Amino acid sequence: MQNKENIALIGMMGSGKTTIGEFLAKKLKKSFLDLDIEIEKKQQQKINDIFAKNGEDFFRELESKNLKNICTNNNNYILSCGGGSFNKKENRILLKKHSIVIYLKTDINILVNRVKLSDARPLLKSCNLSDKLTQLFTEREKYYLDADIEICTNNSDINLITNQIITKLNAQS
Repeated sequence: MQNKENIALIGMMGSGKTTIGEFLAKKLKKSFLDLDIEIEKKQQQKINDIFAKNGEDFFRELESKNLKNICTNNNNYILSCGGGSFNKKENRILLKKHSIVIYLKTDINILVNRVKLSDARPLLKSCNLSDKLTQLFTEREKYYLDADIEICTNNSDINLITNQIITKLNAQS
């Protein structure tokens, strides 16, 4: 593995960042952190409420501030990043400096099926789900491709996916 002890998982909502991150953290004996949950704890409100009251720009600033705090004050962790957090150049630089960045890539039709029942996705409110996910994916993928490792998460077998991640991490050592 590279010198970096930390792993940051990036990708679209529904790609499995939290589920895979928690499982991978147990397997690698690392702490697990979820950027959205850290923001909710500090703000004492849900992401949906932050978006509704203050808008996306305010949320993105909170995201960057919390990301910097996590990266500079923690070690030996797996971090599940928000789907749009890697869009911002300063966040990409920070994550790549402090962690191995893994892009969890998932096909749009699979993402639609995974997130269609969730009401905790502020960017997906009152819109055509497939169109909105396609738009977000188109905007974000050029940044996601800057990750150190790419893993396909179309298959929902968590053991298979985590083993693929560990194999790729070991290959980089």
